[in-house]
Amino acid sequence: MLKAQKFIAGRNVVIDQDDVPKVINDGVTIAKSIELPNALEHAGATLLQEVRCYISCILKSISIAAACLLDMF
Repeated sequence: MLKAQKFIAGRNVVIDQDDVPKVINDGVTIAKSIELPNALEHAGATLLQEVRCYISCILKSISIAAACLLDMF
């Protein structure tokens, strides 16, 4: 169960995991906890999560390579 509450700092989400509600402000954890009842929609959401993770890994590699190149000069 997800429930959004708006505070000054941003959006906090209450996630019910193992019958213990947790207040989370982390987008990655929130995205991983979403389960859609429709199998096709759930597959699409999972695909988008994988693409986001892949792009994030590539961008981290690029930023590390750029930092190394800048240190050389």
